[in-house]
Amino acid sequence: MDKPQITNHKSLTPSNSPLYKMERGARKGGVRWLSLVIIILFVICLLSFVIPASFAEDLLESTLKAGIGVRPLGMGGAFTSIADDASAVFYNPAGLANMKSSYNKGYLYWNNEFFPVNDYFIIAFPSFGVSSWRKTNRNGEAFEISCFSFGFPGDNNIAWGLSYKIVRGTLLTGLKEGYSFDLSLKGRIDSKLSWGLMLADLLERDLDLPLSSRFGLAYRLYPKVLLAAEIEGRRFKDPNGPTLFAHYGVENQLTDGLTVRAGWERDLFTFGASFNFAMVIVDYGLATGNRGNAVHRVAFRLGE
Repeated sequence: MDKPQITNHKSLTPSNSPLYKMERGARKGGVRWLSLVIIILFVICLLSFVIPASFAEDLLESTLKAGIGVRPLGMGGAFTSIADDASAVFYNPAGLANMKSSYNKGYLYWNNEFFPVNDYFIIAFPSFGVSSWRKTNRNGEAFEISCFSFGFPGDNNIAWGLSYKIVRGTLLTGLKEGYSFDLSLKGRIDSKLSWGLMLADLLERDLDLPLSSRFGLAYRLYPKVLLAAEIEGRRFKDPNGPTLFAHYGVENQLTDGLTVRAGWERDLFTFGASFNFAMVIVDYGLATGNRGNAVHRVAFRLGE
């Protein structure tokens, strides 16, 4: 009777196999990424507690920095790492690299007399977008921004974008005109986690407007639930140090025709909903807090 063959199990142990080593390396890499994400989110949360309670903006800074897009504003402005609709022209033009053609028209202060005019429109195409927004205060001063944005895909799941903004203003002291450039990056760490970086007004002329930045993370907790958090920095050359803001947002697609969202930025709680009527998406937004009466917003999107 043949004797059973004796196999050298030492060479076949899982710890010595190439597959095991690859899996172990992948697990370690996943742990490192998770640790990094936790640290960054912790820093964002920590910085939110040192943000000053009040922050004075002139009309130019408010027009260029406050944000457009009813959907992003319903998420507290935490959109730099998402940038998956036409509002990417403002928050992160790198998102245009994978954009569908669409049109977005919105009104940001529907019922607020402080800014009698505050509206925008965006036309987005794959890799290119053109937009315009304007804001007028009760004194009759006004600014209008014309923006041309570009998004380009890149290696390592990282896209980059560029915006050129033409600024025209009418103030009590006279006319003010100039231009500025934005530069941005958008990347994906895995299928659930993405990041975004925006440098706004990196270069400018005749505006006397300082650089501002946004860095954010977005995590798809469930297939239809999206979480986002980001930190915004302004006035880096101020003798008293830079001014920092935190933005938080959550979005939940309840059904194919209804999506709800909420967020927080500075001293405002924000809420919103989108109603999909097949040919058109209607966005509604609400902001309420310590700055006065509640602000209602509405927008219409085509082609998304």
